[in-house]
Parts: sequence; structure tokens; C-alpha cells
Amino acid sequence: MTKLLRTGLLSMLALSLLCFQAQAEEVMTVTATRTDTLLKDAPGAVSVITEQQIAEQPVRDIVDILSEVPGISLIGQGAGGRKTISIRGADNHHTLVLVDGRRIAASNAVMGHSNYENSWVPVENIKRIEVVRGPLSSLYGSEALGGVINIITKPPTKEWRGGFKIGGGAPSGKGGNSTNVGAHVSGPLLKDRLGLTLSLEHVKESAIPDEDKPRYSEIEGRKITSFSPKIVLTPNAGHTFELYANLIDEERDFLSQSRNRDVDSLYELKNIWLDLAGMARSARLALKSIFTNRASTN
Repeated sequence: MTKLLRTGLLSMLALSLLCFQAQAEEVMTVTATRTDTLLKDAPGAVSVITEQQIAEQPVRDIVDILSEVPGISLIGQGAGGRKTISIRGADNHHTLVLVDGRRIAASNAVMGHSNYENSWVPVENIKRIEVVRGPLSSLYGSEALGGVINIITKPPTKEWRGGFKIGGGAPSGKGGNSTNVGAHVSGPLLKDRLGLTLSLEHVKESAIPDEDKPRYSEIEGRKITSFSPKIVLTPNAGHTFELYANLIDEERDFLSQSRNRDVDSLYELKNIWLDLAGMARSARLALKSIFTNRASTN
């Protein structure tokens, strides 16, 4: 009986490994070479986080998605529990983040010690994430000295489909209550020629008080509303044009102490940008990007 059970377990393990290998052989990646390449043939250390893997995890943004990827570490950035992404210990300025192969500007270039870009793509709109560990400066410049993270958004589907999610949490201690609502719809406007995807997400998290000084915040609170429409035009089999927009309204609040005075800080970001890509060329138009920091002292 024991021998039969052992044989059965070994057979199941072998079958699982074969299925995993078959899936790996079918996975495509574009980041390491800028062309479609099978994952098993891609140069360097490449990881692909699939849509199914993302759906199985209680994630809020790309930081949560990437936290378990080998070679990636999260580094504290200023106050409020903010974290930036580092590949193989490189400075976060040398970790290039792309959306559909196009750069997104890090928010700390405008507002120091910020990481707003981690929430700019709704989780519901992510098809997969490709992570290349190691320098890719020859393809992407000095920003990719540590590696590249490429967020691939969902393309329009051939039939109308949609979905939504509702989540939340309430930690055992004070603060940290969260709600997360998202929706995604996709389909054709003109069969085989024009497609549309729409993604909407709203995240709200309350601040977590400091254990030693409960009056002040250890982790900042945040409220994010993002809306991402994408239109894809395929006039013929050899040409594709994409128009992708991102509209973000984000607020973060943090209560701290400076020079024996309470400082209640409210950081707000309103960001709107468009991407137009087609025929190996792309252009970005930042319609509006406003950072405001309102701090009151008591």
C-alpha cells in the first residue's frame, strides 16, 4: 500500500513538472530583446507574472505584485511607509518601469521621497508583468542599469467581456482599514478593426498610528481613483495603433511632528496623460500633472 501511494505521488509530481515546463515553453516575453521571444529562449534572468497569478493574490498595486519576485527588494522611501522597487540592490533610479514598453516618469523627480507611480496602473488592467534582472542599458539607457519592469496592459478582446472585484480589510490593531473596488470591460467597437478596454479602480486605506506615539502616523493613509481607457486600431494585419489614457486622482495624508509642533500633511496628485503608439513609434502627451502639498501646523 505504501509503495503504491509513493508511486502515485511521484507520478503526480512528474506530471506537474511536465505541465509547468510546457507552460514555460509557451510563455512569450518582449522586454529582454524588444521582440517576441519564448521565455525559455530569452537572454538573462527573466520572470513573468501572469494575469492568473495576479488574480490569485490579494494585491493592491505593483509593489504587492512584485514583492515575492526573486531579485526584487522594497526600499523605504521617506516617511509614511512608502517603498520603492530595487532590482538586485541597485538604486531605484536604475530600475526602469515601463507600461506597454513605454517609460513612465517617476514621481520623486517632481516631489521628493514619493512613489505615486506604483499605483498608476489599475491592477484590473494588468495582463502580465515582465521583470528582467540585470543591466539592459544597451536597449533602454542608464535607467535600466539594475533591470527593467514592464507592465503589459490587457488588449481588447474579440467579444465583450467584463468583471469586477470588491475587497477590503480590517487589521486587528488601530487604523489600516482598507477598501478596494475595481472593474474592467473590453470588447470590439468594429469587428477585427477597432477595440476598446476600460478599467476603473478605487482604493482607500486609513493611516496606521505609530505604536510609541499613537497620535502620529507610522503608515500614511491614501485614497486613489484611477481610470484607464485604451483604444486599439488594426487597419490591416501588419499595422496596429494604440491610444492609451490614464487619469489619476490620488491623496495621501500623514500626521507627524516637527520642531515640537504637529504637522498634518496632505499630498495630492492629479495626473492625466495620453500615449499614442503605432508602427514602432510612440508619443506621449502629458495633459495635466499637478502635485500639491498642503501642510497645517498645530
